[in-house]
Amino acid sequence: MKKEEIEDKIFLEELNKRPELKKRIGEILRIAKAEEGCQLFDDVEDLVTVELKKLGVEVLEGWAETKHEEYSEALKKKEKGIEVREKKRAKMA
Repeated sequence: MKKEEIEDKIFLEELNKRPELKKRIGEILRIAKAEEGCQLFDDVEDLVTVELKKLGVEVLEGWAETKHEEYSEALKKKEKGIEVREKKRAKMA
């Protein structure tokens, strides 16, 4: 298997682990393929900007959740008997 094929396979595996990112990237690709039906550059630019902002929010939320889980696990191991509570969060985007 070629290096590029291996990288593609790893990329797809990681993307499939994160369906919200996969959906957002799919939306960006749909815009790039001109499936949206927009005729003006400004309209396409607006669509891309909105999708990139949403992608950024989803990436940061995913990163924060991962770090929170890592921290919680490390704390549980360090201090047995500590109970970590989940914070209620409003969904952005």
